This record gives sequence, structure tokens and C-alpha cells, in this order.
Amino acid sequence: GAAGAGAGSPQTAAAAAAGSGAPRVYDARFQPLPVESKTVLQEYWDEFGAYPSQDIKDALAAKSGLTVGQVNNFFSNQRSAYAKKGLAIPGTAARNFIARGGKKKAKKLPAKMTASIAAKA
Repeated sequence: GAAGAGAGSPQTAAAAAAGSGAPRVYDARFQPLPVESKTVLQEYWDEFGAYPSQDIKDALAAKSGLTVGQVNNFFSNQRSAYAKKGLAIPGTAARNFIARGGKKKAKKLPAKMTASIAAKA
């Protein structure tokens, strides 16, 4: 028979519940973050941006009761969600400015202008 079909096929509780109209069963390893913890991280995101330093992540983990890995995942997932929705990611402009050494982004000249400048030199 087909793989995964039949009475003896292994199936997770979540997969079994998915098509039956039963309430969703969460895998114990993948629980949503507690609301209080998420609020701490969201407040930082809203006020200071999407790229906390390692020291800040350590402090946020201690304050929220989460691991540093969970804090990293929160910020990574938030940046991804904002990007998918086409929203501006907080702190990105400042981060790019610092990465350029505090210099404004140079505008690239069109090829025609570059060629004419080179011809005059």
C-alpha cells in the first residue's frame, strides 16, 4: 500500500487531530512563549530595535525567565515576520549607519554618468 496509509501506520497526535476537528495538540517541546516573557521582549523590540547586543540579550533572558537561545529566536522570528509583511525592521537604519562607519550611504551613479566623468579625466 501507500506509505503512511493503513491502520498500522504511525501517526502523531497532532497529525491525527489536524483533520478531525479536535483541538490542536501541541508537542510539549514546542510551546509558545509565556505572555509575560514575550511582553518583556516585545517592549525592548518596540523601544530599542531588532538587534540587541549580547549583553542585552543576556539581561533580557534573565528578566524574562527565558534562555538566551529563546531570546535569540524571538528576535530572529520577529525580524523574519516583519520582512515577510514588508514592514520596516526597527533599528535597521541605525545598524546599517554604524556598519558603514557613520557615513551616509553613497548613491551609485548611473553608468552613463560614470563613463562621462571618466572621459573628462
